[in-house]
Amino acid sequence: MRCGAVRVRSILVCGTAVVVIAGGLFGTALAASGAPGMTILWKNTQLSPVECAAHAETLMRNAGLTFLGRGTAGPRDDPRDIGVWGSSADHYLMNIHCVESKQMAMFAVAGEDQVRRHQLLDPIYDGF
Repeated sequence: MRCGAVRVRSILVCGTAVVVIAGGLFGTALAASGAPGMTILWKNTQLSPVECAAHAETLMRNAGLTFLGRGTAGPRDDPRDIGVWGSSADHYLMNIHCVESKQMAMFAVAGEDQVRRHQLLDPIYDGF
């Protein structure tokens, strides 16, 4: 199931939790014209958070992203949940957050161009 795309400036989302998670991942939204956007998708998974994070890291590396690390996304997150971060050579940031309590993986990519965000995100999402 695809949630849909989200522009940070317009905050059109499929769920409040996504906004909270995405805000924690990428900081405060920029209101200025031409501000970077964010694309967010999620998918159900039966993988444990550890398996999910390992799979996320492998998919990011295979897609040519630089692996930046893994851990919990913030102090209010369940410590069993794991986020994996990566970046592209053209400075797009990606996070895959494995949420055990919801049995889902949340995918977020931030950067200026929506088409480019989907070029980076879609193969990883489809491979999950």
